[in-house]
Amino acid sequence: MPQKKNPDMAELARGKTGRLYGNLMSILTTLKALPSSYNRDLQEDKEALFDSVDTISPPSSFFRNAAGGEIQSRANESRADDPNLLATDLAEYL
Repeated sequence: MPQKKNPDMAELARGKTGRLYGNLMSILTTLKALPSSYNRDLQEDKEALFDSVDTISPPSSFFRNAAGGEIQSRANESRADDPNLLATDLAEYL
């Protein structure tokens, strides 16, 4: 689509959620039916945890930097009332 001007990082971050859900299910399955004391089964949760941290670090820094600026709501409201404004142009401006 030629009017598409959004960065690919947002789409890539959305694609990473499947991997994170898989890691979550792995940890939950490992923890299922454990007694209240320490077991060697808990050694298996480290791989999923570290993979999740490595997976979420780049997108989280991107979104932190992308949302760093303050939004001036009154100015944006007055500009949004313009009938000639296109949604993709507004999203790019913001």
